[in-house]
Amino acid sequence: MTRTMTMTLKSVGTGRGADMARSRSHGTEIVRRLVGFAILSSGFVALLTQVLAHIAGH
Repeated sequence: MTRTMTMTLKSVGTGRGADMARSRSHGTEIVRRLVGFAILSSGFVALLTQVLAHIAGH
């Protein structure tokens, strides 16, 4: 636990601190999923572009 988290727990109480930690980790999970989706979709678009360029070339 970081110093910031310790100070947060002291100032807001254990219940609220735990809620904040949970919501932060939940937010991180959402961001991870969005980034993963963005990487996959950009890869898919690149692949599709290559296929279309290949078809157009013939």
